[in-house]
Order: sequence, then structure tokens, then C-alpha cells
Amino acid sequence: MFAQSQVRPTIAEVLSILERRTLTFAARELNLPARVTDCRPQGVDSLRLRDVTALVSLGPCLDLYIAYSFAGGLISRITGRFIAELDLPPEDEPNYVQESARELVNIIVGNSTAELERDGGALHLSPPSVLIGSRQIPHRPGVEFGIVSLGFEAGDLDIACLGPQHLFDSALNYIG
Repeated sequence: MFAQSQVRPTIAEVLSILERRTLTFAARELNLPARVTDCRPQGVDSLRLRDVTALVSLGPCLDLYIAYSFAGGLISRITGRFIAELDLPPEDEPNYVQESARELVNIIVGNSTAELERDGGALHLSPPSVLIGSRQIPHRPGVEFGIVSLGFEAGDLDIACLGPQHLFDSALNYIG
């Protein structure tokens, strides 16, 4: 829990909460155990987006984008777990990858907002969007980056915080 004297959680605190909740959700709900492979709450030179990235914004008091960036094999495995109970043809599974990424980030970040709220300041969670394709986002002046990477048998997941939001568009292009 946060010290009451702080007005807003640090990126390190946000990442710690998201890491814990993601590991718990993946293990309990998806039967996908993972381990932390990297944690850099500051001093990140660039962010690498993986094959599929689900993105939400948390504001106004946090003023951060939260990105869950999945390796292709991992998001395919997660999609398989999400749709396992549905009567769908296997060839339709690729159509549900983006929806699975959205659902996962919405569940985990949405359930984290109560821990992140401070002094009665409500957090607003945007609807999740999805970015397809890997690329690098270089660090720029005034930008804060933090990342925690989780290793799964099927691939890696990077959870990143970046902000402030006004320095990026909705596709995480720097507009400073």
C-alpha cells in the first residue's frame, strides 16, 4: 500500500501492483505460471513493443499509458484459454487475439484502480485499444518509462508505464 503523504503513485508502485496482479491472474485464471525476467521502473532508454500490445490510459491523476505487450505465441496461448469453452472452429482463433489482449488488460488494470487511487481522486480507465506489430519507442525529454517483463513458457509479456499522456498519441507516437 502507498504512503498516505504521496499524492500519486510512482511508476515503480504502479508496476509493482500490475506485476503482482498479472502473475496472480495468469496463474489462477489461465493456468499460465510466469516469472519476472526484468524490472526497470526508471532509466529505460526505449520501450520495445512486441507483436500485440493492448493499451489503456489512466488519468487524470496518474497521467499514464499502461501497455501490455505480448509475444505472438503467448497471446495465442491466452486466446486459446479464453475461448476454450466456446464452440468455435479452430481456424477462427486468430480473430479473437486482439479481443483477448483487450480483455486481459481491462481485467487486470481495471481491478488495480482501487489500489492506485489516492485521496479520493478517482482514476479513469480508457477503453483498451490494440496496436499490432513490434517497434521501438525511444526515450525523449520529459517522458517517463518503466517496464516489468514476465516470462511464460509460451513467450514474454512486457508491462510498461509511459507518460505523461499528452506527449503521445493513441498509437504511442511521440508528439511532444
